[in-house]
Amino acid sequence: MTDRDLNVENRGRAAGRLARAVADMPRRAPGLLLLVPVVALTCGSYWLLPSTVRPIAVRLGQRAHQQWVSRDVNLPKRAEGALADDGLWVEPGAALDLVLPRPVRRLALAVQVRGDDRCAVQGVTDAGRVLPLSDIRPLRAAADQWATRRIEPALPEPITRVRLRADHRHRRFAVSDVRIRRLTRMRHTWVAAIVWLVALGARLFGSRPRGLRLWTGLTHADPVLALVLIALMLFKPDSLAVALAVLWAALGLLLWLVRRAAQRLPWPILLFNAGCIALAVWAAPHLLESYATYRILSEFQLDVDHRMKPDGREVNLDGIRFKGSPLDLRADDFNIIFLGDSFTYGMKLPYDASVPYALERLAAQRHCAPPVRAVNFGWVSSSPLLSYRLLMDIGRKYQPDLVVLLLDMTDFHDDLKYAHKINAREGVKLSSSLLLDNTLDRWLLRWMPMSTLRQLKEQFRQAHHARQTHGETILSLEMRYFPTNIPLAESRPYFEQGVMANLKALAVYCRQHLGVPFAVVLVPRAYQYSEREVPRDYEAHLYTIRGEHTRNPNRYFAEVKDRLPYPFLDLLPTFEAAGTFPLFFEDDPHWNADGAQLAAGAIFEFLVRESLLPCPGE
Repeated sequence: MTDRDLNVENRGRAAGRLARAVADMPRRAPGLLLLVPVVALTCGSYWLLPSTVRPIAVRLGQRAHQQWVSRDVNLPKRAEGALADDGLWVEPGAALDLVLPRPVRRLALAVQVRGDDRCAVQGVTDAGRVLPLSDIRPLRAAADQWATRRIEPALPEPITRVRLRADHRHRRFAVSDVRIRRLTRMRHTWVAAIVWLVALGARLFGSRPRGLRLWTGLTHADPVLALVLIALMLFKPDSLAVALAVLWAALGLLLWLVRRAAQRLPWPILLFNAGCIALAVWAAPHLLESYATYRILSEFQLDVDHRMKPDGREVNLDGIRFKGSPLDLRADDFNIIFLGDSFTYGMKLPYDASVPYALERLAAQRHCAPPVRAVNFGWVSSSPLLSYRLLMDIGRKYQPDLVVLLLDMTDFHDDLKYAHKINAREGVKLSSSLLLDNTLDRWLLRWMPMSTLRQLKEQFRQAHHARQTHGETILSLEMRYFPTNIPLAESRPYFEQGVMANLKALAVYCRQHLGVPFAVVLVPRAYQYSEREVPRDYEAHLYTIRGEHTRNPNRYFAEVKDRLPYPFLDLLPTFEAAGTFPLFFEDDPHWNADGAQLAAGAIFEFLVRESLLPCPGE
């Protein structure tokens, strides 16, 4: 054998050893080389790395003598929460421009203005196109102090200027500081690629001392490094401590089992473990569905109406939240039946804090004669159609003198859904995927920001709805908030087909069969007017906060109010003007005790004005 043949043979052996070493890398460091890439490809999205952008000029401009005149100014930069006694004033019709050194596509703004000021935040492109970014609205809790509003707008194209503009319809505003940060996107897939490159380099140069030390360090620190990278990809920083502890235990156990199996009986045990994991993944949704069915059956009837079952405490034998029976109501009392869904029921609220019984206390304080008694006919996920069916079944024996329905934003969708189920003779069908999705949403929102959860859900969102029309998808979960997500011209037919027809039927039934008046109250949602309320709402991916169409139901009722056969009250202005914060739960879209008390007071005054209550006006 010649020297050339020996060299070729030695090279072949070296290549084989190298191939075997590279193939053995995932077994030695499964966390970094297997789990991190899997998480990055399936669950990870990207990091937004901030960098400060200093404007090259700050200019205050306004129109004078039919011309736009601007001058360079300086921002005073006051401390957060300090008394807002001075600042840079921007008059109505004027604008403050911050010129950026180069076009920016992603940015974060921190605008410091007086707490009771309002202004429009805009972006200006290189071609002069003005893009609306956000509206700054008053914060009554910090009226005379400097307050910072943080904005992360979605830009359709790069901008070269940030503009704060005073609306012609409103008074001037004062600004003390504007901080701009460029957000550079770094995808998590790059992390997996960098990890593999570092590990490959360490393995290739493992014969050298530094390469050997690096590879040994990677294998020993594999669980810790994988844990940190996965936590950074999925969780927000303020929850890293808890997330690291949980992931450490789970990942450590998994890696210990894998290595133990690989050392003894690699293939049989690995295949057995893979089969167990696949069986668990397949069985988990079914077990969740069975458990949810058991929980629902313990509290609700498993049919379209899903009425509550008596619990011996707050829910009586008729399945309503009323501590008593019809015999406890006297004919000479003024009895009010409150219809509605979980807002009427008082989700997560004590019995006495729900709207019906809070209004009953207000009536007692105002010395109404005869005494006012409230009966709560609301229950979770009800709708005007189901409330109508309940009222026809048991309403008469409660001897009502007035019927009031609280109309929620989801009622428009639910009425159409329940009508479809009734016509198709369907009962309550539980979706294991939907249950799992809602459960994961509620749990993940404890540990990660809503923006990350939205990105995850967008990655896994199925595309088959794109081939369907509104009429085909209007009953799906994604369209539950369609009244505030699509243009009014498109949603109007569904309003009239469902909710409006059922409200009219309720008014006729109350007048002709019960002989009592009927009133409707439109319940606001926090996302219609506030960016601070309900920061961890598990349904936030279904709507847009203060979007273009969020007030469409209110606009619709404002158009038809004069033609309605019943008195109507819109609670949105009341909540928008309230000085109390918060009015909703932090992680649930329902009213807290303060919100329910505010709603009860507004409804009470409305009923007094309409002469529907036997109470003296203030």
